Amino acid sequence: MAPMTDAPKLDKIYTAEEAAERLRMTKRAVIRLGRAHGFYSQDRRNFFFSEADLLGIWQAIRKEPREPRRAVHVRLGGPEAAWKRLRELCQTKPPGKSDKRELEILAWLAEQRVPKTYKQIERAGEKTIEQLLRFGLVEQTGEDANGLKLVRISKEGRNEVRAADRWYEKRPQERQYAPPRWRNPA
Repeated sequence: MAPMTDAPKLDKIYTAEEAAERLRMTKRAVIRLGRAHGFYSQDRRNFFFSEADLLGIWQAIRKEPREPRRAVHVRLGGPEAAWKRLRELCQTKPPGKSDKRELEILAWLAEQRVPKTYKQIERAGEKTIEQLLRFGLVEQTGEDANGLKLVRISKEGRNEVRAADRWYEKRPQERQYAPPRWRNPA
């Protein structure tokens, strides 16, 4: 008798526990989904799943995208301009040396007529003032009666605030980049 080469082969068969492990689900969830979509075999109380059944369950639980992804077309100059523009689009914080809290402090200092100590500045501490001094964003004008440093915003600090304002203006309003608190009082 000649061997049959065209006979269909049986896929690997999994128990409910093995199928659950393979799909990274609970045993109960695999059985429930298999029953709901007709992808299982049963012998009394035992449930079995073939490779095709597992693929069917997987396809049944896959979600369709809500809306197709749209391509973003950005007009770019040459290759260097393209990389520069891409970096700008991907940037998640304003350019510069300071973070959002420090920018708020700098913007507040820009509105002050007289130098202030860290105790007079909301959300500022000694370390913050030291860092702003180190970056050259504020300048020390002296000390008060308690020996605390009096600081005012420097020209570099004003430029930092202006750059952050320009960065926020370029961001669309519907995105996560809300206008800075100091420019948008609540």
